[in-house]
Amino acid sequence: MSFPEYKTLCDYLKEYNLRYYFIVRFLGSTGARISELVKFTIQDLEKGYAECHSKGKFRRINIPQSLINESREFFKIIKKNYS
Repeated sequence: MSFPEYKTLCDYLKEYNLRYYFIVRFLGSTGARISELVKFTIQDLEKGYAECHSKGKFRRINIPQSLINESREFFKIIKKNYS
């Protein structure tokens, strides 16, 4: 997928499906595999990285600060809607 296609997809998802938007953003911004992404925690977000065990190795996945900030807003919305 080219960067313009990625950007178009993110723009669309941000408008119509925030959950999928963040899935695509995390995968695109961190290079994480789906199997690694499902193991991310709020604590990883606060640390700015996740340590994942995959394929017999440990891998450190850095989370960009811009994605951390944007994610905090998303989790506030989620918490508010499910409280």
